[in-house]
Amino acid sequence: MEAAYRDAGVRTIILRAGNFIDPEGDDDMLKQVYLRAIRKGRLTAPGNPAVMQAYCYLPDWARAAVGLAERRAGLATFEDIPFAGHAFTLNELRGRLEAVLGRPVRIVGFPWLFFRLASPFWELARELSEMRYLFATPHTLSGRRLSALLPGFEATGIDEVVRAALPADLRPDEPVGAGGGKVIGRQLG
Repeated sequence: MEAAYRDAGVRTIILRAGNFIDPEGDDDMLKQVYLRAIRKGRLTAPGNPAVMQAYCYLPDWARAAVGLAERRAGLATFEDIPFAGHAFTLNELRGRLEAVLGRPVRIVGFPWLFFRLASPFWELARELSEMRYLFATPHTLSGRRLSALLPGFEATGIDEVVRAALPADLRPDEPVGAGGGKVIGRQLG
């Protein structure tokens, strides 16, 4: 598809990124896999916890996308731009989570055997099993091209990103409603 856009001369900006971290959603890889048992003090490792992985804080990625769109007239017709975002190992994430939560966090393994057994009947299990190698492959993205195009762009600090990735009821210094959800606005007496 990328080659088709390039060959057709369609104005295209591809902003590549690692795994999304969405502070407002609960369906990103970090929450669905890694932090699925964080309330119990567990971090789930689908691979070696010492392997470096690339992550992208979604609000940062959106700001970069807007910045590039605003400068599109000065860009080539086809641009493929890596978004460096953040890169960390699960061991590093555990250290940051322990500091934020003020308690130990244990790393446990992902239930790959269950997914392998379920894969003939469950498409998601089959697709995740096919991507297992990604969790064993260290990778990061270079920020050089984006920095050249958006020299004033700064990513959100990693500690703020880690706090935002936590479920609302585990985020320090953030009001939580009776049901554990985030409080929006101010409650009046």
